Amino acid sequence: MKKIIYYFSGTGNSLYLGKEIKKKCNYELVDISKLITQDKIILEGHVGIIFPIYAMGIPRILETFLKKCKIKNLEYLFTIATCGSKGYGIPFKQIEKILNCKIDYSQYCHMPDNYLKLFKPPTKEKALEEFQEINKNINIILNHIEFLHKFSPKHMPGTSILYSGIYKFWRLGLKKAYKSFQVNDKCTQCGLCIDLCPTKNISLVNNKITWDKNCEECLACVNLCPFLAITCGGKSKKHSLRYKNPFISIEELKK
Repeated sequence: MKKIIYYFSGTGNSLYLGKEIKKKCNYELVDISKLITQDKIILEGHVGIIFPIYAMGIPRILETFLKKCKIKNLEYLFTIATCGSKGYGIPFKQIEKILNCKIDYSQYCHMPDNYLKLFKPPTKEKALEEFQEINKNINIILNHIEFLHKFSPKHMPGTSILYSGIYKFWRLGLKKAYKSFQVNDKCTQCGLCIDLCPTKNISLVNNKITWDKNCEECLACVNLCPFLAITCGGKSKKHSLRYKNPFISIEELKK
């Protein structure tokens, strides 16, 4: 029986959760960003989908992936959204609508926030402190998945309508997201940001790091630049803190 987790991860939070489930429940891990060029993906057996919440909904790259999926002999489907807050939003309803099927188990998993445009990320020490509580919640999720538990978090209708509007506004803004990225004179053109980008949206043009119009706003390029050479507006210009999951290596995040 196939057991596969499809994940999308910018700075490592979703990948970390996927690796924990893999160890406990013996799933294969597959990076969604590496499947986008495929015409069709078959979901069969036991399937997990792990992703970060963006503007209260699913990342655009996950939507692209889901639209390529076909269900065949699917026995158990779980989806887990990693998030910096309590997990308000509509991601699971979005997934069910695209796949036209019911999710067996869905849950939010709090993680340290990495959205530099709005929030100041934690220091590494603070992040490690947070993970003491996060890992307790992960252990509960692992037990649920191991025993094929069924669960779906509920949202008040008014809240879902509000956050649907926020999500639609964010999606419209993605068309201009590339304009917020800037590179300062600390850049050595090491190419790491190019290797990290899940949509191959970053390139070296005329000896300058350049963003195209297919940004996912995962902010891996900003958070993981070893020289703090990239900013994306907002709070990223005001402080030097950046975030990477402390248990995931840069090599694991390269696309």
